[in-house]
Amino acid sequence: MRFFYYYPTYDKPSGGNKQIRLQASLLRELGVETYLLRDESFLTRPNSFDDNTFYKVPVDIAPVPFERAGEYLTEDDVLILPEVRLSEWFSKCANWRVRIAVNNQNGFHGLRYGLRRSVARARIEFAIANAPYVASLCHHFYGLSWQRIFLVPHWIVRPPFEIDVALTPKNLAICYMPRKMSNLVEQIQRRVQCKYPDVPWVSIDGVPELEVARLLRANKIFFAAQEREGCPLTALEAMACNAVVAGYPGTGGFPHPYASPDNGFWARDNDVETAVSALGRAINVVRHGGQEYQKILEAGRATARRFSREAVLRALTDMVETVGQRGYHRRKVQRYKLGIRGWWQAGRTLYDADRLGLIGRVASMFMRTIKRARSFVTGEGLSLNSGNQKPLSLSADVKNEPGSQCLLSVICCTYNREHFVRAHFEAIIGQITEDMELIYALDHCTDGTYGFLVERARGLRNVRIIHNSGKKGVYHCRNYAVSQARGEYIHFFENDNLVSENFYKEIVAFLKRDNSYDLIVTSLKREEKGVVSDFEVRMNKEKLDGYARTADGIQIVGENVLEDLIRYNVFIEELNSIRRKDICAKTPYRQQKYDRWSDCIFLVEAALKHGLKIMILDKPIYGIYRFHEDSMISIVKDRIIFDKYSAFRHLGALLRKKPELRRVNAERADVCLCQMAEIYKNTNIPKSLYYYAYYYLRRLIQKVIFIFNGR
Repeated sequence: MRFFYYYPTYDKPSGGNKQIRLQASLLRELGVETYLLRDESFLTRPNSFDDNTFYKVPVDIAPVPFERAGEYLTEDDVLILPEVRLSEWFSKCANWRVRIAVNNQNGFHGLRYGLRRSVARARIEFAIANAPYVASLCHHFYGLSWQRIFLVPHWIVRPPFEIDVALTPKNLAICYMPRKMSNLVEQIQRRVQCKYPDVPWVSIDGVPELEVARLLRANKIFFAAQEREGCPLTALEAMACNAVVAGYPGTGGFPHPYASPDNGFWARDNDVETAVSALGRAINVVRHGGQEYQKILEAGRATARRFSREAVLRALTDMVETVGQRGYHRRKVQRYKLGIRGWWQAGRTLYDADRLGLIGRVASMFMRTIKRARSFVTGEGLSLNSGNQKPLSLSADVKNEPGSQCLLSVICCTYNREHFVRAHFEAIIGQITEDMELIYALDHCTDGTYGFLVERARGLRNVRIIHNSGKKGVYHCRNYAVSQARGEYIHFFENDNLVSENFYKEIVAFLKRDNSYDLIVTSLKREEKGVVSDFEVRMNKEKLDGYARTADGIQIVGENVLEDLIRYNVFIEELNSIRRKDICAKTPYRQQKYDRWSDCIFLVEAALKHGLKIMILDKPIYGIYRFHEDSMISIVKDRIIFDKYSAFRHLGALLRKKPELRRVNAERADVCLCQMAEIYKNTNIPKSLYYYAYYYLRRLIQKVIFIFNGR
């Protein structure tokens, strides 16, 4: 029996990867042949990022990459997959003749990326959990029996984080990690410094473990910025180094594996007020010293001792013996409960990841109804252009001088996606010219997005940051960003998508030649696993014979614009359309929750209410939808595109059936749509083939009627 840990390649160190290496090294001490399975990109790409330079925990690498491991592994080998992007990794090895296990280090990720319960129960042999609540989630949502779940704690007490009572921190200072929840940390730091100006803050960022341990031992307080964690590591390392911990527990509503009033000053997750109060109490206790200070230090050390080498070895020994003999039925294990708050947190996590199916859709409809009713009662959200509504503000931390009007504003709205924003910024900044501006609209980001952008945007006159002081939703961000944009045209470019090389160069060159169009439409492609390809449903541009063709492309204008766009699948997404600013301002996003149909509603409303002059560019430039573990389009795969095209084809059929429903003028738009809805009720569409189109087209028409009626 051999153990193979799949070890994906990331561009930055992580505590989870460190624990995988530590776990593998202890398994080798127990006599188990253990390897790391790296992906092919790591083995073949020059100068691949090796995060072990930070951990210094060597583990042998398997002789074959993960993509071809099915030919190498045997029936008795154990392949251990991480919980992050589990469904993606599992799809590659589901048919391999190998024993499959899951190393679940984060309950939130385990729920978000987990397999269907029936699939997991049939194919996953066992799971490794790092916290009791994670073990409970594996039981309830993976369908594994308690005997097949091994609770293996993290290995914390080890060099350089040994427990030494004699090494007491000397400085009254607060250590913190600035990359985690940077926006909240900055707010908390400012408020604490106002009250305690003599207490300095010491940043721990991008340094090896030895330096981390030195800083923790040198300073008396550690601020824990933890969010959506399984078993948070940094607070435990601080306890082992005799630092008093204050901050966020990081597990939301799930039962925490170690945080208690005895071993730290804990605040409600993501709550600034309670975090400031917790730090204040920690400073006062440390400053006065005495028995209370010593008591909390001893409680922290006692907590850290639960995560010692001996504790990990005991758990791994039990796992190796049970898995080797397949003696799961003989294990006697403790069972853990989630509690009411834990079940609520699990449901909320599944809802946020769009994994609740029909229940999630019903809950979403209910929440939208509540928000809409609240808007009517309070008078908020009825007019997005009202003078008293200021959901966002321009960042005061970027002292860029305002520029003059430009041709194109590229707008990226984001919430807590720092890893995508970093790559997005570096990929796009080279294409931003003096005729353009790049606007990032942050919807109250609590990770490192804000800090990264503030640092990178300094001195760049055509890069601006808009930051929301409270979470308002992406539709607020977009509308406000449009109102602040200086460009004549707008392009919404999400942080996880791509555009082709010279995309903006070609667009700006065209706009300089002719800026009379309301929309400029490019091609649309998809990227998955590094391969760029067309969508299964392609635009039939060659069939637009009735419209003028120019050297740049096809010009679409007239009363039948909407019908012909629908008929020939010239579908306008935010990614492949550059929109005139005044059209965006006249057709704002009104949904209480931005969803996959916002572009459909924009197209219908703009075409019927204002009329559109469109240019479909015939140039080798295109927007690229990226399929990845965090994207909505990845969760539903091609269904989202199929739904939209199917629904629009049927909408086109309805328009052809009733020619008078075509746009006549803005005043008749609401009447036309009401009549369209009545026709649709009497249209029989085979649900076996067009169920999604039927359902979503009905919702689309209802939403558009709602908009036009001004309700």
